Amino acid sequence: MITRPPEKVRQSPEKARSMIKQLLSLGVSIGYLSDIQAKFWVSDNWLAIPSGDFNKMNLGYSVSKNHWRADTQLIFLEDNKEQIKLFKDMFEKHFKPMDRGSICKKDIDSLFMGLRQHHVESTKEAKEYISRLKSSLIIKTEQDTRYVLDLAVKITKIYGKNKMDGVFAVMAILLYYLQRHEHKLEDISEKLEGVVEKSDVRDAMNRLMLAGYILRSEDVYRVNVEKLLDLK
Repeated sequence: MITRPPEKVRQSPEKARSMIKQLLSLGVSIGYLSDIQAKFWVSDNWLAIPSGDFNKMNLGYSVSKNHWRADTQLIFLEDNKEQIKLFKDMFEKHFKPMDRGSICKKDIDSLFMGLRQHHVESTKEAKEYISRLKSSLIIKTEQDTRYVLDLAVKITKIYGKNKMDGVFAVMAILLYYLQRHEHKLEDISEKLEGVVEKSDVRDAMNRLMLAGYILRSEDVYRVNVEKLLDLK
């Protein structure tokens, strides 16, 4: 999907930001164009160009006395394969997906400010991993986000570091999931798609195994509860 950045939405930038967060959580890739106005929808079989916006008034559901409830809009539908390909090529040329974590940057920056009390700094990579995880809503609450961040701080200190590298953030994310139930490597890699690269998941898994925090039985990984208590 290509849209305007939320700060460019004149009527309600916060509402636009909230909607983008929800779309990202559903796995929708989003790119920005600052001056976009036209809209179209394209699939393998159809091209649709509407005149209306995707809002209550244009869809005829507005109950406000200031708007005409029976709003009239037009939609052009095309099933010509050449036209569909033309629009697909045009879309792919201009589409540059945003980093899904960028939408939560301000929220995460405030959380990472709290690392100072632990005398720990953070790399940009570690922030990006936690931001992507939060924006995807895989972690659904602020409390869980803080829990993962606290785990990452403890892992950083166990390794004798005062700066949180990206791999420490990934290790904390993996422990968060493995505490809930055991996973195969491909399953947890799929769950974290768009948040952490598969190679980084594999590297973090190996580090956790070497440190004794997780155990492997055939192709299934689970936490080592006794060892994990050292991080509590």
